Amino acid sequence: MRRGLFTKEFEPVVQIGDIVKIIPKPKPEIEFWEVIWIEPIPEVVKDFGAISAESEKELTQITELKLNEREFGQWRIQLLDDIEIVEFRYGGKTVTSIWGLKDTLSKVGIRAMDLMTEFFTWEDDELWMKIKNPTKYSISTSRVLFRGYVFQVKPYMAKPPAYTRIPLGSRKVRGVPA
Repeated sequence: MRRGLFTKEFEPVVQIGDIVKIIPKPKPEIEFWEVIWIEPIPEVVKDFGAISAESEKELTQITELKLNEREFGQWRIQLLDDIEIVEFRYGGKTVTSIWGLKDTLSKVGIRAMDLMTEFFTWEDDELWMKIKNPTKYSISTSRVLFRGYVFQVKPYMAKPPAYTRIPLGSRKVRGVPA
């Protein structure tokens, strides 16, 4: 099985002993990091609460995915209720490329392209989401499930012969202010 970013099977992108380059650099003085531990996170559920028909929740911080110092996370999203993610912010930037060219992420989109919901976080960088109920009825829960891996790393001071690039968050959406 091929390891790497955005593969169909959700496996750790790297293994213990592998070298990574986190982009953008979280610490300017450190170019490369060595993976020293991997912990699977089977599921974290964030419930945004009840939402009226055809309305949105305010932009909400996802504190459940905050990590410790010198850790990065590899995550995938699953929507458990009839909701859409209409805004995703990581590190102060609005992003959507984790789910391709669509403006929103819905249950239908995830079923079709689960691997496109993969994203990476660093330490305690802020992650925010705005959720919408697109249905014509009110819902009592609006749950998003995250599953993933947490990687502990230490600085690797030499130039490695090979390394894996880890893109934090996603690219900034063109034409959308941060």
